[in-house]
Order: sequence, then C-alpha cells, then structure tokens
Amino acid sequence: MKAHFRSLDSDNKIDFVSDARYEDNKYIFKDKSLENTNLSIEIIENTKLRLKRFGQTNMEITFILGQKTKGTYNNDMGLFFDFEVFSHNLTIKEKNIYFKYDYYMDDIIQSTHKIWIIIK
Repeated sequence: MKAHFRSLDSDNKIDFVSDARYEDNKYIFKDKSLENTNLSIEIIENTKLRLKRFGQTNMEITFILGQKTKGTYNNDMGLFFDFEVFSHNLTIKEKNIYFKYDYYMDDIIQSTHKIWIIIK
C-alpha cells in the first residue's frame, strides 16, 4: 500500500508518496521530507489523530478537533522543544485523512498547516 502525503503552510509545500504498512493500529511510512525519519499515523476512535516522527527527527502530536494539545520535537543534533497545536479541522474517512491546525510556540501562532494523507 502507498501513503500519499501533502502538507501546506505559508512557507512550505511538502508532497510525496511512500510505501506504507499497517502495524499495531498505525500506518507507518518513510517521511521523505526528512532524512532517516519515518511517520506513524494512529487514528484513535475516529476523533483523535496521533502523528509521530521517529528516526533522526522525533516529534509527537495528538490532534483533537477544537482543542489545543501539546507536542514535542527533538532531533539527532540535540534540538529539543515543546509546542502546541490547535486543531481547526480533523476529517477521517476510512483511509483519507485531512487536518488543519495552528502551530504555537510560547502561546504565539507561528503558522497554520493543512495536511492530507491518503492511504491506497
């Protein structure tokens, strides 16, 4: 199966297709936007989405519609920080996922992101 990943924000557009597998209730695939990093997408009761990056870059965010949630980021160069996201939209229809969120650092909106993931 393939994961089609697209992300848009005011500064970047990321678009790639990667081989995917389903394991332990998660879709796992290579994150082609970063070196030696994978993505894990876990759908929790069709109301929450947990996104994890792991490898050279590690990040974890749980998206819940209409709520601000905490996330963490760290990489192999020692950069580490916490952040928050506010989920404006979270649509999960079978293997089609769309979410829109604001990214906050120190309670200040840094950017707005839209992400589409289609598993085929």
